[in-house]
Amino acid sequence: MLNSILTFVFERFTDDLGTCWTVFDSKLAVTTNRLYNLVTKKLHEDYWIEYREDVNRYLDILHSRSNHLDYIYNMPKSI
Repeated sequence: MLNSILTFVFERFTDDLGTCWTVFDSKLAVTTNRLYNLVTKKLHEDYWIEYREDVNRYLDILHSRSNHLDYIYNMPKSI
């Protein structure tokens, strides 16, 4: 469910990242970080493959567009 929500947001609103909507950037980063933590800490490594591509894409987008925020800067680059 969380991955579906993030996919929807990243597909439609990626161009809005890095603008004056820093609240949007930070909330999206928190949600992405939540998915990252769920995948890496709660799932067995064999199941990571199902989420790795999506999570890495989300992290790449956040780092390329909103890296000016400390929270995003401190996030991992990939799984």
